[in-house]
Amino acid sequence: MKRFLILFCSLGILSQVFSHPSQLPLGALKFKLDGKEYYIPSRVQCVLETRRGNSQLFIDLLDTEQKIKFSISVNYNASLSHSENHFSSEYNSLTAFFNSPDGGFLIYPAVVLRPDEQSKDWKGLSREERIWKGKGVSVSKEMQGLVFYLNTIPVSSKGSLVELQGSFSGIVKLGSRESTHLSELNEGEFRVPVSITPDKPLKKAGK
Repeated sequence: MKRFLILFCSLGILSQVFSHPSQLPLGALKFKLDGKEYYIPSRVQCVLETRRGNSQLFIDLLDTEQKIKFSISVNYNASLSHSENHFSSEYNSLTAFFNSPDGGFLIYPAVVLRPDEQSKDWKGLSREERIWKGKGVSVSKEMQGLVFYLNTIPVSSKGSLVELQGSFSGIVKLGSRESTHLSELNEGEFRVPVSITPDKPLKKAGK
């Protein structure tokens, strides 16, 4: 199990995309999938949402002209707003979805965590700690051989996060009506404005 995870993490370091998303117009996203280039200049949205202490990043795109839908979501911590972050589907709670006339793919976390109540051995441990210690984890067979990488770079103004730049890449299973095959996703870049949805305090009973 640990060899499997270490190998995946090593591949993640080697495959990171180092590019210049700052050159894109704000709200733009581009990538190459199965040799075909996709470019959406101004319809990408980014939301940082916190619910009951759990913070998630959502990058969503819906292009009705090209009939493309693309979304990325990942759990994050406070460092997202002030430092560069690297995520991978084999290690983080990272999901990616793509659909187009040429086909589509779905990537979700390769490592599945069992519920805390099943054992005291891993109750209270973070996701990263459980993965490295092999406590209460299992590997998804559907995601074996597939991976998605996401790098994010925050841009702040007057102390507030206003923009997120980044890159992404991976190996996905591209499916269409005719066939399904492994495909390389590369040269992914985005530059998007950020909308922040703060956590709402829980209402007390009777109020």
